[in-house]
Amino acid sequence: MSRKNKPGRSPLVRIGAIFAFTGALLIAVGIVVGNEMKQFGEQADMHGQLRSFSGTFLGLGVLFLVLGLGFLGITFRLAYRRKRITASGEWITAEFVCVEPLLNVTFNGRPVYRAKLCGRDPFGEMRDYYSGSFQEDLTAQLSGRQIPVCIDRDDPARYYVDLDKVLTEN
Repeated sequence: MSRKNKPGRSPLVRIGAIFAFTGALLIAVGIVVGNEMKQFGEQADMHGQLRSFSGTFLGLGVLFLVLGLGFLGITFRLAYRRKRITASGEWITAEFVCVEPLLNVTFNGRPVYRAKLCGRDPFGEMRDYYSGSFQEDLTAQLSGRQIPVCIDRDDPARYYVDLDKVLTEN
């Protein structure tokens, strides 16, 4: 947790870029094969084989490109939302409560954790805040600590828990 979790370091960005590049490459191959079909217009049997070959490449290319752009869109949308909240939101400190495992998510067979915090929002209401997921139990590093939380002024349900500030102080 010593590094900031920037969008370029996310595995989802790498997977999205690989899928988008592969999709673009498959589309290009499908277009080239489709253009080569014009030379074999007289030979009907070869024409049908090349058409299905070209269609397969085009179909797979579109599928990979859409998946890759979807992965990239999700990642950058989350990064934009976090940047917007930290730029215009209000910072508070929340008390660390516990680290709880996310029972519905595993990473390489190991549990994934998140920190639970409790603090007052800018309107004076006590709320629970949850951090993003991490792969190790950080109870020892976080116990008894005040964690900064940035809350959107318009919608207090939107917030960002900044564990990096606390963990890099150690």
